Amino acid sequence: MKKSLAIVILLVVLSICSCKNKEDQSTIEAIVSDFYKTDYAYEETTERYASDGSLVIRTVYEGEVFQSPYKEHKKLISYDNFDSLSDTTILQIKETYFEEIHKTVTAYISTDNGWTKQIITRTYPYGYAESIIFSEVPDKNLSTDIEDVFTGEYTVAPPSNNHSLQQISATIRQKYYIDKKSNYITRIETDLTDLNRMINIINYINFNEGTLEEAQKKVSDDEMKEINILTITDYGNPDNFQLPNIPD
Repeated sequence: MKKSLAIVILLVVLSICSCKNKEDQSTIEAIVSDFYKTDYAYEETTERYASDGSLVIRTVYEGEVFQSPYKEHKKLISYDNFDSLSDTTILQIKETYFEEIHKTVTAYISTDNGWTKQIITRTYPYGYAESIIFSEVPDKNLSTDIEDVFTGEYTVAPPSNNHSLQQISATIRQKYYIDKKSNYITRIETDLTDLNRMINIINYINFNEGTLEEAQKKVSDDEMKEINILTITDYGNPDNFQLPNIPD
């Protein structure tokens, strides 16, 4: 009788644990899904690191997103180049305004050369519409009393029929910071290193007609770590939306 009772208790405990994991899994997916339907303000930071771990470039934008109809405004807040030997002639995007009218998205882009206008496909934060594999429970080492942190990753394949390129792919790893009280996303960190590696391999093969092995060696020698950090500064009610002063 005692043995039977112990088995029943064990099954109940296992059932509770299993349900808790499934609840956490569905919760993070629902939170991420809701985020893409929500208006918000953000700060987006991109950092690039050399192979020795030193920070080379940091770029910070601030922006606001409205989902329906879609419009977005982002401005360059700071650009820091900590490598005196790197190329400083790269044209920086200073300000961008996106506007959707009748399912067509127009981007107005400001650089040192002035404003340009182009029709684009709408872009979303990294991870949108991807088959992300989330951690079943929050990461104990990253989570705090205020935030739960779920890790996730997804794989991207190169858009090419080239047989050599079909042998490579990129794994994008992410961290989702969730406020425990509101269940809102407060930050998404995305490691773009592997994605950049794949893109650089594709570019090397296409422009230099090199082999996959040559491209992988070249890219490995020049590889830099890149992290994108999307911090949500106002979830659900960004009231600072400002239309840029775009000349006719």
